[in-house]
Formats: sequence, C-alpha cells, structure tokens
Amino acid sequence: MYASHYLARVCGELGIDLRHSTPYRPSGKGKIERFFRRVDQQVTHELQALIDHGDCRTLDDLNAYWEAWVDQSYHQQVHRSLNTTPQAAWERSLAEHPPRHRPVDEIQRIFLWQEQRKVDKTGVIQLAGNRYEVDLALTGKHVDCRYDPFTLAQVHIAYQGRDYAGDLVDRTASGPVGPRSQDGPRRPAACADSLCSAVPPTAGRRGGPPMSLSYWGFTHPPFRRELPVSDFFLSTQFVELAARLHLMVEDRLFGVVTGDIGSGKSSAVRYVVQQLDPTKNPVFYLAESQLTPFDFYSQILDGAGVTAAFHRSQARRQFVALMTDLYLHQHQAPVIIIDAGQGLLPRMVQELRFILNTSMDALTPFTCVLVGQPELRATLRLKTFEAIYQRVGLRFHLSGLNEADTAGYVTHQLQQAGVTRLLFTPSALKVLAIQSRGLPRVINHLATGALWDAESQGLPVVDEPQMHRAVGDWRDDG
Repeated sequence: MYASHYLARVCGELGIDLRHSTPYRPSGKGKIERFFRRVDQQVTHELQALIDHGDCRTLDDLNAYWEAWVDQSYHQQVHRSLNTTPQAAWERSLAEHPPRHRPVDEIQRIFLWQEQRKVDKTGVIQLAGNRYEVDLALTGKHVDCRYDPFTLAQVHIAYQGRDYAGDLVDRTASGPVGPRSQDGPRRPAACADSLCSAVPPTAGRRGGPPMSLSYWGFTHPPFRRELPVSDFFLSTQFVELAARLHLMVEDRLFGVVTGDIGSGKSSAVRYVVQQLDPTKNPVFYLAESQLTPFDFYSQILDGAGVTAAFHRSQARRQFVALMTDLYLHQHQAPVIIIDAGQGLLPRMVQELRFILNTSMDALTPFTCVLVGQPELRATLRLKTFEAIYQRVGLRFHLSGLNEADTAGYVTHQLQQAGVTRLLFTPSALKVLAIQSRGLPRVINHLATGALWDAESQGLPVVDEPQMHRAVGDWRDDG
C-alpha cells in the first residue's frame, strides 16, 4: 500500500507531496522506530496493568486509552527534532498552510478505483465481471474507468479529458469485487436488506410537516427536551447516579461521571442540582471544551461576585480564599461541576491537583464533579494524571437503557404528553432499543420520526417498518 499506484494517483490529484524513504538509507526510517520505542516504554506496561485490573476489557476500551495517550500525552510533549510539541507544530502548520477545501463530489471521484479497459466493437467494456455500454465513438479506444467497487451500477469513463457514462447492461455470475444483491449490482455484504431497500418518499423525511398533536391525542409534543426535572424518567441507572451525586455533595468528594453522548449525564446533574439548597450548596457550572486554569478560576470568582486578579497564581489564591471562607465562615459547601471533561486541556487536568489540594490536602471545602464522555476515563488512567486519578472519591458510568427500560421510557414520555394507550408495537420498541443503543436523545429522535411516518400513512400505531424508516432517515441512508 505504501508504494501503490492508487495511492500515488490520489495524492497527485489532491496536490499532496508523497515521499518515500530512500532505499538503503536507514536514517530515514528511524522516526517510526523511535515512536514504537516510546509506545513500548510508556504504553505497553501501563496498558498491561489496566488489563490485569480489569479496566481494559474491550477493543473500545483499548481505543479510548490509545486516543487519550496520543492526545493528552504524546502530542503534548516537546520533541527534540521539532523543538516544540507535535500539537503546537500542527497548529502552526495549519496557520501557515490553511487546508484546501474541495467539493465533496470531487473528492469522492478522486478516491474511486481506476482501471484501463478497451472498448470492443459493440461499444461495451468488461469490468469486475460486469458488462457496460459506453459511447460508440469510443469503439476500439483504451479508456480510463473509475468506479466504486461496492456500487457497480455505473462507471465513470474518461478519454482524452472528456467524461462519459458507462451503463450496466449485463452481469455475470462471478467477479473479483464484492458480493451481489439479488436485484441489482454488487453492494457491501454488511448492508442489511431492511436498511438498503428503497425508502418511500413519504417516509418521515427530515424537514417534513410537524407531527399533528390531534392525530395521536397529545396535549403537547412528546419526546421534547424542555421536560421539567420532576417529569424525568427515573431508570435504575439514573436513580443510582443521582444517589452517588448526592453522596459526592454530602461528603464533599471529587467525583467523575462518564457516559456516551446522549445518555443523560447532564440531565442527571440537572436533576440533582434542582434538589440542592442554594443557601447551603451554591452551584458553579462550567462547560467549555478548551477550559484553561485561568478561565476556571475567573468564572468561579465571577459567579461569586469577586473580580478575578489578572495573573493565574493570584486568581488561584483568591479561589482558595473564597472556598475556605464559604465553608468555614458562611457554612456553605459549594458544588463545582465541570462538564465536557473529555475535552479538557492537559494543563487544566493537572491544575485539578492544586484545585483539590486545600490546606495542605487536609481540607476539601467543596464538591467537584467532572462530567464527560467515556474517553475521560481513559485520560485519567494515564500515568501522567495518576495524582488526579487517586483523588477520585466516587465514579459512575452511565450507559444506555436496556430493552425493558427503553420501553418504559417511551411509555413515560407518551404519558407526559397526555396519551396512555400504547402507540408502539413490541417489535418496533425492540428495533428502537437496538438502533438507539438505549440513548435517550437518540430514542427521542427515532420515536418522533416513526410517529410522523405512521401518521403520514394513516396508521393507528407505529410498527417495525415505520421504525426502520425512521432509523434510515436519522442515518441519512436514503
């Protein structure tokens, strides 16, 4: 692959300088060996320890740990050959050489496979076991054929700078590329029939008319975000997370809450915050992916009505004085919530050591909750952040709802909208649970799309076909 004609052609058309190491010159190959040695020294042993402790069990866990090490450790260390960090070098290069944007259709065309064929006397070429009819003016010519190996209904023909179309006219029983469907040219084997089949144009497409409340008997739209915390669906995991958050507040702990996108992490935090007494537990909520230590201190101080000093060290002392005064003299235990923790800069993660180290690590006058996606766990397990990881008093991972809870969630949402009868068949709910992975945000989108699709066909309930079409629309499958 490193020296393929395909790679050379694609790089040439994209204007990318493709360079190969000079043969018999080992000095040009040492960089990758140096990287492998760094991985062996910093990753292998630590990863083995995680595996032995049961903290790395799946390929997703391994990928999350690897991404965290590359982003938070390797890219942030100064390289002698660069005299800076890879992250800084990359950002400087982007500033000096901004990326060139090309139309999507042009990029897709560049990445198509290409082969040369001779057009026979009947104006037909053979490619990948199929026969294609081209312009008769190309008879006897050698033409360039570009094609997608998984969708061979048509190929793009080029000859002397002009483009032609090649239409499928016959296909044989064998060929070197991909499996065949029963009713058309080849397509990927992983494409399920239920999702690759044609979707009727009326099937709940995005941007269609809004759902009719009167059709279903709703008093207000279901599956909405603007749901009062008192109307939240309390699944088993949600209740357990809320209990742990309350424990973090009571014992003034440093806690870590993780979960997939759309699993309800922020909703659970909001649910608990609404139950706190602001006179005893004032809440400071921060949600910035590129939060810096100075931003942290200044936002906390501003929220308390204190003007932050210009320098970080002075702002840090102001923060410590504020937290200590609130706890010892005003008998308040503040709650600091840092959301989007997976995007914190390495220096902000390191700053947590100083934030949590009050009175020589003898007093914690506040609660700190770090909320983020699953990769946050992998980041904190890095050896670089061992001091922070040891300070975690409680942690919880919020995963998706199971099939039973998904059905309960849908029923609860319908009841909140004023409907008590069942609008989804068991098979539709099963598809919903599988395709949404139990993530409430995705459930809301898919269930709303399926309701609109059923309404557009005049159906009394949502069945499996409507749910499949909602899934296809959500994934932009057609």
